[in-house]
Amino acid sequence: ISPSYLREIVKVSTGVSPQKLIELCRICHAIFLFKESCCIDLVCQKVGYTYVRSFYRTFKRITGLTPQVFILQHCPQFGDEHIYHEFILTLCKKHGLRIHLMDKSIGDFVGEIVN
Repeated sequence: ISPSYLREIVKVSTGVSPQKLIELCRICHAIFLFKESCCIDLVCQKVGYTYVRSFYRTFKRITGLTPQVFILQHCPQFGDEHIYHEFILTLCKKHGLRIHLMDKSIGDFVGEIVN
């Protein structure tokens, strides 16, 4: 399978390029991890960013907020799983990602893609 054919398959099935899909999955995974830990450096490493600055830039571009502001504004609400799911779905739709979660939790969905 050629790289261009793989890009085309990903774009057709998800609505976004492979690079955008990976970015969205990493940031969604970061948001999932923020539910458990507010240590930005640790979350940054766990989602595969070598440089914190790159993580900040990508996080802000995708969510519209810096990680610190995001944690202060949203993490207290994520005790309610429904609010968390809605936030992730809204974020993905905003960036054009077509996802079908069916019966999976968003954590399982993100975990499968990231791992």
